[in-house]
Amino acid sequence: MASEGQVTGTSAAAAAAAALDLTDSALLDTLVREAPLGFALYDADLRYRRINRVLASANGHPIEAHLGRRPSELLGDLGLAVEAVLRRVVLDGASVHDDDFVLITGDGSRTRWQSQWFPVRSEGRVVGVAVFVSDVTARRRMEDALRAAYRRGERLLTVTTRLAKALTLADVGTVLAEEMREGFGAVGASLAVAEAEQVAYVSGSGLPVLGGGPLPLRVPSDARTPTAVATRTGRAVYVSSVEGLAAVGLDPAEVGPSVTAAGEHSWAWLPLTTVTGNLGVLRVAFGESRTLPPEERVSLEALGGHVALAVERALLYDREHSTAQALQRSLLPARLPVVPGVELAARYLPAALGPVGRNDTTSVGGDWYDAFVLPDGRLAVVLGDVMGKGVRAAAGMGRVRSALRALAFTDPSPRVVLQGLDRVFSATEEVDQIVTLVYAVVDPVAGTITATSAGHPPVLAVRADGRAELLSVIEDSTPLGMPEGRAERVLPLGRGDAVVVFSDGLVETREGGIGAGLDALVVGAGGAAVRATDPSLDALLDVVVAAGVPVPARRDDVTVLGVRL
Repeated sequence: MASEGQVTGTSAAAAAAAALDLTDSALLDTLVREAPLGFALYDADLRYRRINRVLASANGHPIEAHLGRRPSELLGDLGLAVEAVLRRVVLDGASVHDDDFVLITGDGSRTRWQSQWFPVRSEGRVVGVAVFVSDVTARRRMEDALRAAYRRGERLLTVTTRLAKALTLADVGTVLAEEMREGFGAVGASLAVAEAEQVAYVSGSGLPVLGGGPLPLRVPSDARTPTAVATRTGRAVYVSSVEGLAAVGLDPAEVGPSVTAAGEHSWAWLPLTTVTGNLGVLRVAFGESRTLPPEERVSLEALGGHVALAVERALLYDREHSTAQALQRSLLPARLPVVPGVELAARYLPAALGPVGRNDTTSVGGDWYDAFVLPDGRLAVVLGDVMGKGVRAAAGMGRVRSALRALAFTDPSPRVVLQGLDRVFSATEEVDQIVTLVYAVVDPVAGTITATSAGHPPVLAVRADGRAELLSVIEDSTPLGMPEGRAERVLPLGRGDAVVVFSDGLVETREGGIGAGLDALVVGAGGAAVRATDPSLDALLDVVVAAGVPVPARRDDVTVLGVRL
C-alpha cells in the first residue's frame, strides 16, 4: 500500500508540474504575442522561429510569413543588416545593444527603433538569438525637438549678442550677412528700411529679384510685393518655392531665372517692428525649396524682433543730437501688455537737473523697463538702470534689454535669465559699466511673482490695506557682469497687494544718499495710499512718485514699474 501511495503521489506531482509547464508556456506565449515591445526568436540558421505582432507589423508582413524564413528573404537590405548582427551574436556568444535603425512603414512614414540581441544557449552552445525591439520614434522626436530648440536658442543668443554691439545700419547688415549663413543656413540676408513712401534695401548682396545693382534698391510702399506687404502689415511673408512667388505679387517667369541663378529657392520676409512702428524688412533667402515648420518660423520672427531693435538703435544713433529724448522713449514699451488678473502701470520721468545742476532734458538716460507675455501665458517684467547718460548708456540699455528678452523666451526662470545676462554682459560691455535690475515672472493663475535682483535697490510692497514696506528681492546681490550664484524667490504677496520697482533716481540725492530717501518713500507712500480715494495702480504710482525725491532736486531719471495681482 505504501508503494502504491508513493506512485500515486509521484503521478500527482508530475501532473502538477506538467500543468505548471503549460501555464508557464501559455504565459510566455501571451507575453511574446501581446507585449508592447517587438520580439523575435531566430535559430542558429538565422531563421525566424517566433515573432510577435509588434515586430511583424513593423516589418510589414504577417507573423506566418516570417516563420522558417530568413530576414533577407523579407526585408531586403535591412534583412541583410539584421543577419549580420545575428551572425555576430551566434559566433561571439555575446549580447549586442544596437544603435537606432529606421523602418519605412507601409504608408511611407519613418519610424525609429532600438534593438537588443541576446544569445540563446542550450547545453553550453548558442542555439539561437532572441531580439527585443522597441519603437523609440516618439522619444527620439522629442529629443530631436529639444535639441533643435536648444540650437535655435543658442543661435538666437549668438546673433543677439553680436547685434547688441552694432551701432550703425552697416554694422547690423554685416552681422546679418555672416550670422544668417552660418547659424540659420540661409544663402543671403538683406536689410530694408522704410522711408516716406518707399522701402529701401540698404544692406545685403545680390537681391536678384530687384534686378541687382548698387544699393540702396527701393520698392514702393504700396506695392503688392512681399517687401512692401511685410512692411505695411507687420506680418511675415513666407514663400516655399519659385512657383509660390506668384501668390505674393511676383511673376515666377520673370524673376525665377534670376533668383535661381543666385541660388535662391525659398524666402522669408520678416517685418522689423518696434514700439515706434514698422521700420522695414529682413529678407532671408534659402538655397532649397522648403516649407519652414512652425518652430523655425517662431525662431526667425523672434530674430526679426531683435534685428528691429538693432535697426532702431542704429537709426537713433545716427540722429542722436536731434532725437536724444526720442531715443529714450523708443526703447521703452509704447504700451503695457494686458493680462487678465494682472494690473500694470509704469512711469518714466527724465532728470530735472544735469550733473552740474543745469536743466538736462536732451541727454539719453540708462533707465528702462519692459513687460512682455511669455509663450506659456505668464508675464515677464523688468526694470533696470544703466550707469551714465548719452548714447553709451542708451546702447547698453538696448543691449541688455534685447539679451534679456532672448534669454526669457528660451527659459524665463529669473535665476537662469540673470546667469545668462551675466555672460552676455561680460562679453559685450566695458569693465567700468554698471547695470542693476530687477526681473520677475508673474503667474496670474497661481497668483505669484517670482523675482531676482542684480544689485538693485529693494522693491516697495504696498499691501491691500495700504501699508507700505520695503522688500529685499535678493540680499547682497551684485550688478550684472559680477557673476555670483544667482538666486530667485517668490515675493511674499497676497491678492490685492502691489509691488513697485523703481530706479535709484526716485530716492537718491547727492546730499542725503539713498537710505533717507527709502525711509521717506515708505512713510509717504504708505500714508498717502491709506488716504487715497482712487484705488487704481496708476494712482498708486502717482503717490509713490510724489513720495520720492522732489522734482526740483532730481539729478537722475526716475523710472517706476508697478504690478498688482
